[in-house]
Amino acid sequence: MQEKIVAHAVEAFNQDGITRTTLRKVAQGLQMSDGHLRYYFKTKEDLLLATYQSLEDAITAQVPRVDEAFTVVRFRERLLSVFRLMYHYRFFFLETPQLLQQYGQVLQKFQRLMEGRRHAFVHLFRGYQQTGVFRPDADEAIFPLLWEQFFVIGDNWVKYVVWRQPSEETLEREISYYAQVCGALFLPYLNNELRPQMQEWVKQGAGRKPTSL
Repeated sequence: MQEKIVAHAVEAFNQDGITRTTLRKVAQGLQMSDGHLRYYFKTKEDLLLATYQSLEDAITAQVPRVDEAFTVVRFRERLLSVFRLMYHYRFFFLETPQLLQQYGQVLQKFQRLMEGRRHAFVHLFRGYQQTGVFRPDADEAIFPLLWEQFFVIGDNWVKYVVWRQPSEETLEREISYYAQVCGALFLPYLNNELRPQMQEWVKQGAGRKPTSL
């Protein structure tokens, strides 16, 4: 039942926003009483925490391991999967400042997860250098900045897409475009074999004006 409530809450938050979505509205959409829903989630913050955890679990499943062989195809497919997930949970990315300012527990969870994710990705980048995926002369002191670039683009592209209410076909083009933008960040770091493969993919988006602009 909790998973069913969370899934419906995501739809409600996407449609009406966090402020206008109440536990009562979520309960009505599920044809259950407010008291029954509160048996599982006593407050809206509890429900938001559960939806955020659901998103993080889904994204974490797509994060590569250090010992996993890197291929451009695998990188592309995982990045596309993550971006589709982000659009599915788009209310988080549209209302991040308000969400974190209003709900202290969500803020604490967000901060812990982001710090953990930062360390994990910097560790991953160092592993890529050690295994030859990255150029041997890549300066690992810059890896935290690579993560920051990746994070800033990855967490903000949804804002430039959602207001257009894209069709399913248009949405896939938007997701591909912004995934290519993120992929381009890695071009200076990849080895001589992988760089042309990544470049061949990301240049498909070069010069194309995204439909969201």
